[in-house]
Amino acid sequence: MKTTALNIHDFSPHLFWDIDLDGFDIENHLEFLVQRVMGYGLMKDWMLIYRELGIDKIAELATHIRELDEKSLYFIMALSGKRKEDFKCFTTQQSNPKHWSF
Repeated sequence: MKTTALNIHDFSPHLFWDIDLDGFDIENHLEFLVQRVMGYGLMKDWMLIYRELGIDKIAELATHIRELDEKSLYFIMALSGKRKEDFKCFTTQQSNPKHWSF
């Protein structure tokens, strides 16, 4: 049973350069979808997930994402009220520091 009305073909094509869109199941890959939209999406892509999922669900999915850029992390923190320690991308980043910061 489908719980969202999201259609993968409604999103910007550049978000999914590396996957087969016809075989993509949004229901089973919501985390992946949120990660791509937050990292590379346009405002229309953000509005699609925001209208369908809501900020609480997006924030919950984002807490499980291992790799999320800093801008996206602070954006979702500001909207959801969550602490950066709640996000896996922050705790993973702390245990694996980068050598260079460009």
